[in-house]
Amino acid sequence: MRIRPFETGDEMSILDLFESSFNRPIDQAWWRWRYLENPIDKPRILLAFDGATLAGHYAVLPIELTIRSEPRLAALSVATMTNAGYRGKGVFEKLANALYGELEREGYFGVFGFPNSLSHLGFVKKLGWREICAQHSLTLTRGTFQPSVASKGWQFETIAASDARLAAPTASPQGVRMVWRDAAWKWRISPPIGEAYKAEIATPPDGAHTTATIVWKRYGSNSIDLVHYEASELEPLASLVNHIATSGFSSGVTLFNTWASLYDPAHHVFERAGFRAEGPVTYFAGRVFSGEDVAYDPRDWRLTMLSSDVY
Repeated sequence: MRIRPFETGDEMSILDLFESSFNRPIDQAWWRWRYLENPIDKPRILLAFDGATLAGHYAVLPIELTIRSEPRLAALSVATMTNAGYRGKGVFEKLANALYGELEREGYFGVFGFPNSLSHLGFVKKLGWREICAQHSLTLTRGTFQPSVASKGWQFETIAASDARLAAPTASPQGVRMVWRDAAWKWRISPPIGEAYKAEIATPPDGAHTTATIVWKRYGSNSIDLVHYEASELEPLASLVNHIATSGFSSGVTLFNTWASLYDPAHHVFERAGFRAEGPVTYFAGRVFSGEDVAYDPRDWRLTMLSSDVY
């Protein structure tokens, strides 16, 4: 069996393996966008071939982290597939260890991801990952919504999700977070298919600066996911959440979803608005290649739905 990086011309073998693994096809334009057009770094896809047969596939997405305000290159684990005839033979472990070795040699800080309930223990026991947290979804319904009245006359505006004001958030002097700057932001929120991302901002009455932003998109016919948020203060974020929820419920939305860690001050904003911790629960784990235990402490991470490749 030969393990090698992705080469142009491998696309159809990968798409075929995806369809046989997950019983559904994948759009080729979406696949190219997700795996080949990421501007942060070159594609990180490793393949295992047995002759002409694609036996296994493992891909990670290059991401940027800030760790105590310092930028670090890392990887988000996203796509593992093994041909049915090769399962149980250690193909994935070989691919993963080979890819992690390559990433470590090239200066990557580590690899992180959101493994599902069937795979996360395998990552921990076989690949040296450590569990970091279990992220609950926060949900808001009309029945739990607690509307509030803005106290400072915040102004709200709908803007394009590609707007530069949404990129390059202020890095926290402590902790770990994923960031998308400039071209990386535009890439992340511009998939070729699926629901479009939209954005709202809150500014003070004088309009001098933006103090809170929320990026969202529809899920199904009557739900909205608040996938990312930034705020210099909690009050404008609370007013913006109230504005979006009020507008949504009045237009037929029945459910809002978001993520906010218990250790994120924004959690209190969502809780006061009526968001409640519900399923599904998403596991978050990772493997650091060189020290820095800060990356294993859930109190140090700030995750939003946009941190995951699912949303």
